[in-house]
Formats: sequence, C-alpha cells, structure tokens
Amino acid sequence: MYDYVILKIRMPPTSFSSTCLYHYLYIKEHHRYQPAPLINQQADLPSEQSLFISNIPVDTTYDHLKYLFNEFGARIQHVIFSSLLKSSFSGDTGDTGNVDVMSDQDPIWSVWKRPILRSGSWAIVEFLEKQDVQRILQNVNNKKMEKYVWGQKIPSGRVPELGFKHYYDHHSLMYPSHVELQASIDKYMSEFYSVEEKQKLLRKRQRTEPDEEGFITVTRGGRIGAGRIDDAMKIKEKKKNKGVLLNFYKFQALERKKKELLELKKKFEEDQKKIQELREKKRFKMYP
Repeated sequence: MYDYVILKIRMPPTSFSSTCLYHYLYIKEHHRYQPAPLINQQADLPSEQSLFISNIPVDTTYDHLKYLFNEFGARIQHVIFSSLLKSSFSGDTGDTGNVDVMSDQDPIWSVWKRPILRSGSWAIVEFLEKQDVQRILQNVNNKKMEKYVWGQKIPSGRVPELGFKHYYDHHSLMYPSHVELQASIDKYMSEFYSVEEKQKLLRKRQRTEPDEEGFITVTRGGRIGAGRIDDAMKIKEKKKNKGVLLNFYKFQALERKKKELLELKKKFEEDQKKIQELREKKRFKMYP
C-alpha cells in the first residue's frame, strides 16, 4: 500500500473466544503530512521523527503504543489520535499524559475513564530520536514481533478495564454522590468569584491609569464622583422614618407643632444674643 509497511500483531483472547486473531497496522514515515489547521487550535502536529499509523485497534491507548514500540527499542514522546478529534475540529483539547485528544463533549468532568476509538482510526506517534523511526520501519517483519500480544506488557491497573467494568464506572461517574457534587460546585464557584474579582480590579486600574499613548481606557462602570455627607445623612434619615405614619393622631400633630415652635424660639433667642454681642463690639450695622 504505497509507502506503508505492515506490522502484524496478535490480539489477546476474549471472554467469548479463545481463537488467536491478528490485526494489521499500516505504518509509514510521517513526512510532510500536515492536515488542515484545526479551528480555534494551533496546528502543532509533529512532522519529524514521527510515524503515521493507520488501522489502529479501537481499544488503543498511549500505553499500548508505548509498550509496542518498546519492543523495537524506541521511546515515544507524543501521540495524536484521529478518532478523538471532533469532525468540525472545533472542540477543546484535553491532555492526558502525552496524548492529545479532543473530546466530543465538554462536561465538568469526564464520565468515561477510557476513550474508545472509531474503527479505522489513525495516530501520529512522535519519538524522542529520529533513528527510532528507521529502526521500526526496518524491523517490522522481525520474528520476535510474531509472538507479541497486543497490550500484554502493560502493568495491571495502569489502563482502565473494558467490558462490564467500563460501563459500571461510566454509570458511577454519571451519578456522583452529593458530597462530590457539592465539592465540585464549591470549587467552580470559588474559581468563578476569584476570576471575577481580578477582572474588577483590572477594570478599576484601567479607569485610572493611562496607556502608553496617554489615553484612559473606557470601561464598564465609568467614573463615580464622591457622594456628599449631607445627602447620605438625608437618605439614611429618610430610610429610618420610612413606614412611620406622621400626624395619624391629633396629639402627634400638636406635639410636632409644639416642637417646631420651641426650635424657632430657640433660634430667635440665639440670633438676638449674637446681635447684642456685635453691638457691644460696635461692629454691627443695622443698615448698610
């Protein structure tokens, strides 16, 4: 198949069949192969010291490829899976170890412990050294590889199980406990308020500090003048008396008028006293 070399691997037996099955990987050097740039994402696909692998099994993970190519003495640096990319290439990236993935959903947390690839998926595998690529291409037909079983050397517990355990874990993650849910909500709200507070401080600084050209950025909120103390006291007094019915009873009206007359009398006496003091000092002029 053009420049591809074929790597034949043995698949592990399943619970319903012990027949030895083989799977074929189509491998070629990843040279000058650059897919169209992804929307809202930088095109950061490796173009050197990497392999393009087609027809990878649906249960492939980073560890499957790592231990497979370790048989050739090669060390993996980076892996990109095609089937974990949205068809529109517009999702958010989520890195797991050295694997680049783009999920079809954007949940608060993942409800799958292990992704399942689409049939016929491909992957781009980047290695630490350039000579690893040529070593693999030259030794794909090594008889030692005929005995290698897919995923056999992955340590137990390193990769989440498939089958019933896969869907049991999925159900558990879909319906978390109230404690976990509340902790997640509290963490989210804490981060939200933290970001909001930083934005407020930034807007406040932008309203007071000119930029390099001497202009002040117009931001939401605008400039607010200092309030007058008298206005604030009037508002406070108004709120204090709100809800109190004045002059509802006759004695209330009489008391209020009496209080006003006493205040006027007191003010009149104070004015008379001031005039008398000015006369004594000979500074008072009745007429200008």
